[in-house]
Amino acid sequence: MKVLATSVTKWTLWHSPNFYSNIKQIVNIQKDKERDPALHRAAHNGELEICRLLLKYKANLELRNVDQMTPLHVASTTRHHDIVEELLICGANANVQDVDIWTPLHGASQNGDLKNGPVTKVQHGAAFDKINDDQETPLHVGVLLREF
Repeated sequence: MKVLATSVTKWTLWHSPNFYSNIKQIVNIQKDKERDPALHRAAHNGELEICRLLLKYKANLELRNVDQMTPLHVASTTRHHDIVEELLICGANANVQDVDIWTPLHGASQNGDLKNGPVTKVQHGAAFDKINDDQETPLHVGVLLREF
């Protein structure tokens, strides 16, 4: 049986000889203002291993999407505690604010995670007194949702 050789006509980023030297730029690409960067998408979808891979290749923890949310905001509002923990361990800022002046802790409290979510751990330095655009602290948001 004869095996015919075929040529590769479509190259991807993975085939590029500069792929690994330019990986930091690649993992932080944001195609347009409507689409989230890769780390935001992985955090939203609960893909811990993909987050770890992106972080290994220096994905920017403080990169913002169109709503000025960081990957930590996204993970905390979508209740992916394992990803929140990973991002915090890697040095994500627990007090960063989005376009509505919400911190990841506001997002966690909105979803009922104020009592035991990883972003509330004292060692990560989350401030319980940050005020959002409605003049509410994360505690206010939690009380409004009757978490306490």
